Amino acid sequence: MEFLFKILSARIPFDPDLGFCYVDVQDVVQALIAAAHSGRIGERYIIANSASTSSSELFLLAREIDPTIEIPKKISKFSFWTLAAIMELTSFFTHKRPELTRSMLKVYWRKKLTLDISRTQEDLGFLPKPPYQVIKDAIHYLKQNWLKTSPA
Repeated sequence: MEFLFKILSARIPFDPDLGFCYVDVQDVVQALIAAAHSGRIGERYIIANSASTSSSELFLLAREIDPTIEIPKKISKFSFWTLAAIMELTSFFTHKRPELTRSMLKVYWRKKLTLDISRTQEDLGFLPKPPYQVIKDAIHYLKQNWLKTSPA
């Protein structure tokens, strides 16, 4: 949600080209309740959408909803890696969590994640909303509740 907020607030200077798995919080709650009632003891369930959404797709979707959103350029992996290292070093001195780490880059940079949620679907009846619907709903929510609109 924080990343979407930053996209809508124009606070992301470049496209990080990361993959995210979005899931609706209501779907998560329903899956947790189903796991408590009918889940198998000792079983682990993946409560997420099966496909990830890239940050590039997020920018395009946000722009579809709000045409004033600028789509930032991508930067090289070396530049991104350097930025992550600087953020990690800065966090050491400020004692604040870095927004980006090199380990995040290893896992999520230019990756299209696919998760196997078949066990969760079979055991818990988990049918999450499609990622694009979840993202659109989140963008609308943020625009209505968290972003101040300028007077016309």
